[in-house]
Amino acid sequence: MTLTGMFWDFRLNYFNFSGRTSKQAFVPQFAAYVLGFALFAAFPIFDRIVLGQGEAVGISDLAMFVSLIGLALSIALACPLYALLFRRLHDVGESAIILLYCCIPIAGFYFLFRTFVLLFKQGDHTSNDYGAPPET
Repeated sequence: MTLTGMFWDFRLNYFNFSGRTSKQAFVPQFAAYVLGFALFAAFPIFDRIVLGQGEAVGISDLAMFVSLIGLALSIALACPLYALLFRRLHDVGESAIILLYCCIPIAGFYFLFRTFVLLFKQGDHTSNDYGAPPET
């Protein structure tokens, strides 16, 4: 999937929790989310080590600003991320309720692992309860 295709898929499916998303469309979009979140989360560490904060206590203004932007983006992108996860689970024939099970203490680790495995499983090639197979 091209970068332009990812953008249009993101734009068209921002609040779309129904339907299906293929593994080929899911992997680059999910990787972009993970990479983006990781970069914003790692910036304060980068700021302290590379930009010379050294032994100073606290966080620099730049790191605080980047962290706040990261928080705002995390909140804004939570809905399309969950929509993407819902559609991917629908593609493998699973209900998205499994994502709620991940919040259960201790047992949630099992469901989190199971969900992670399902996200990268090949989708159903035929129609299932959630619709026809995606085109890509």
